[in-house]
Amino acid sequence: ENLWMFSQFYGMRSGEGKARIKELLEVVGLADRAKTKIYHLSTGMRQKM
Repeated sequence: ENLWMFSQFYGMRSGEGKARIKELLEVVGLADRAKTKIYHLSTGMRQKM
């Protein structure tokens, strides 16, 4: 949700933003944590996010 919100701030369309977020989460190895609340992530994972 945090990443999607920022994609909206930058003027991305909703579907485009969600697709890009999914792609980037896979690149940094956090795709399996996409629905995890930020406060449940380790410090290193938060930095990647």
